[in-house]
Amino acid sequence: RLYDFETSDDGWTFEKGPAVGAYMNVCTEAEWWDWIMVGPPAMPCPCDLSGNALCCATTVPLPTPTGHFPGHHEYMTSPVVDRERFTSAAGWFNVIARCDAFYYLPLNAGTFYRPGFLYYPHRTPQNPTPRWSPRLGQSVWHYSGQPICVHDQTFSLTAPVDGTPLPHSWEQMKLIYEVLTDCSAFGIHPMECPREGWTNGAPIYDNVRVGITTGVDAPGIALYPGHLFHDGFGQTRPSFLDPSDVCNVDVAYDMSRDNSDYNDWLQDVAAVKGPPVTLPEDTYWIDLCFKVAKKGPRQDMIPDYSAWKARLVGDPEADFVCALMDTAMTLQGGIWVPIEDGQVRVTFFHEDDPAFDPNYDDCTSQQEILPDLVFTPGTRIEYYYRSYWMQDPNPQNYFSVPANAPQTNVHEVEFLPMMELDTSTPEEYDCIWPSVLYIDAFNAGAERYILPVLEQQGITFDKFDRQNFSTNYDAAMLRSFGGTHFNPGGYGNNGCTIDQLLGYRLILFNSGTFGVGCGEEADFTLLESWLTTTACGLADTRRGLIMNGDEITELMADDEEGKAILFCTDVLGADILNHAYRDYNNDDFPCVLLDSIGGGGEFDPVGPISLFDNGCPLVRNYNVITGVNGGVGNLQYQSTDDFTYVQYAQVAKEVLAGPGGAGGWKVSVDGFSWHHLSQVGHGGLTCSNSTLAIIAGCADLLGPELTWIASGGAAFDPWHYPCEDVAVDETADTHLSGPVDFLYASRPNPFRGTARIRFNMAAESRVKIAIYDVSGRLVRTLRDGKAQAGENTLTWDGTDNAGNRVSGGIFWVEMITSNYKSAKRLVVLR
Repeated sequence: RLYDFETSDDGWTFEKGPAVGAYMNVCTEAEWWDWIMVGPPAMPCPCDLSGNALCCATTVPLPTPTGHFPGHHEYMTSPVVDRERFTSAAGWFNVIARCDAFYYLPLNAGTFYRPGFLYYPHRTPQNPTPRWSPRLGQSVWHYSGQPICVHDQTFSLTAPVDGTPLPHSWEQMKLIYEVLTDCSAFGIHPMECPREGWTNGAPIYDNVRVGITTGVDAPGIALYPGHLFHDGFGQTRPSFLDPSDVCNVDVAYDMSRDNSDYNDWLQDVAAVKGPPVTLPEDTYWIDLCFKVAKKGPRQDMIPDYSAWKARLVGDPEADFVCALMDTAMTLQGGIWVPIEDGQVRVTFFHEDDPAFDPNYDDCTSQQEILPDLVFTPGTRIEYYYRSYWMQDPNPQNYFSVPANAPQTNVHEVEFLPMMELDTSTPEEYDCIWPSVLYIDAFNAGAERYILPVLEQQGITFDKFDRQNFSTNYDAAMLRSFGGTHFNPGGYGNNGCTIDQLLGYRLILFNSGTFGVGCGEEADFTLLESWLTTTACGLADTRRGLIMNGDEITELMADDEEGKAILFCTDVLGADILNHAYRDYNNDDFPCVLLDSIGGGGEFDPVGPISLFDNGCPLVRNYNVITGVNGGVGNLQYQSTDDFTYVQYAQVAKEVLAGPGGAGGWKVSVDGFSWHHLSQVGHGGLTCSNSTLAIIAGCADLLGPELTWIASGGAAFDPWHYPCEDVAVDETADTHLSGPVDFLYASRPNPFRGTARIRFNMAAESRVKIAIYDVSGRLVRTLRDGKAQAGENTLTWDGTDNAGNRVSGGIFWVEMITSNYKSAKRLVVLR
């Protein structure tokens, strides 16, 4: 069914929410044309809107551009879509909606939109009488950043990206578009929401279509917002990297939200939502299917890993193993009841799953399908979800998220660094890992181009998916410490500490099309500390940082909302000149060339490259950058219309140190995202958005850029931790409670340079800490006297009491007090 609103409202109804405003209406092209003149300078955006369209901006004069009042909350609802009128075939139940739209919903306006639906017949166990459902469907609200026109924007109602799916049993439904302006409701601080309601008339909808398709005979399911499992680092060794460390399997949803007093704290298990169950025969199961696609070098040495595998029906190292998920419950009046009538399932073993342990209660940590503190660095897990009717215990047809998994696509979670045994040495436990880290803060398509380019360059790399970068339930990559609510006085989230990030020499950071308001200040604090530290001899080790994205400079250095102004200007040497090349050069031509500076830059691309989608309908706000504080312009924009040059599209900076300049660092800041690059002439076009043209354009730029960063220093090959050549620990730390004498396992173990020997004292008293060889001969006395109460640390440099370096082999660290004696094994590598 098509609704173009040319002669009437086509049966749509307009309703206001509980707050103020009711301005949705059919407006003429003469009314909305001025609204999509974006600027300054004002330029028409040639959208696929024409004639009459659905609008919801107030016509009452505002002290702002045409937009919304604070509290403005409205619904526009389609006429009834009768399934019987479309088809009588039972397999036709999937519903999609499409529209052409104009959005100008920056985060600082506090205006968000989302699609949804009503359906009939809706029943619940408490009320089995058929009736229309409440508003259901997508639960997450969206904003658009800069002005954008979208053609054929598509929403699935049967399988939304999140929220409640439309059930198979629907007979009638109505499509809903919902708009809400309310900074406080979305947790946006007043300082970050200075233009509440300023939307330039957006959103505007036209050519709305609703269609029904066939589908798999299985219930649709959707993930809860932020409920993909999040990549992470080791949890128990925050001060260094250790192959025997263990990691948490948490989802990306930050329980602390934007409260800076709390530790970032990621939710422990994933939640998946299915459709309402209106009849007993509509009852369904949801499985989590997973596979250990890669094992870290110490994974098999973790006893809990073997115990976890033994619970499962099938071998997760050989193929996908599916486990039945449990129903999410909540405590009401002392009674546990299902959430939303049992539609929500969580990643705990269901009591009917063979892996369920009857010795423990439902939904406890002992029942987690993917448990915490079991998987080690270097391990990667692939997973997907599937749903099927309960009446079919051996499903042949099932609905899966991602679609068609596992044949074509799966989610993954990695525990970093992706360590491997170093086969170049005879040492049994010596590990290496990539020195390059790609941080994907966009997670919406850029990696499909950049990963092949890195592989073509022969670079081994890790990838950290920095999820939810543009939402207010995201957690920074930096592990927070302290806090007053979650784990007070301890670490939060499962990102990394600065010490752990020192395991990389080159970092590539991509924010895609995301702009101001995205991310956390701690993300940039982490990068700055990593880049500028001179600890562990890193002043003599070449490092590199590439900050890339359509609005990365504005995201960091915007005067009002920049997350890292001084980092951008003083450290990276870049500042924003204008938020958009298109506006600055009055150029809405869809293709823009990138040209080298010509003698004044640091490196030149291989051949000419371009950027596509500068103009509408997909507006890209490529930042115009200026070099400051040592930053040098390296690329400039060139109009394909009048060939004027605009500086700059890229700024580079270097701070070298060490013998011959082999250390220090080099950085570059881009005004564009890699996934908009194109190789000029590919396919005979100046700008082509074909996959091969984009990959070729990325390679033409990144190849010389990476060569420039590495020039004078070592290649970005896999390596060992710069502070200590970490291999493996004999035992995990015991975290003490109460005053006791205790000797911890030494770190690192084995070691080449120095080892830290940590011990605890119940009270200030005499202690002897000494090193012995395997024959029991005293090698070195490290302490024979008083030590303070609490934790103490000593360092052994691998020498004996005479100052001679010991040979490689097994040694013992012994601790003796008046009431305690213990020894720990320590391996020296030579």
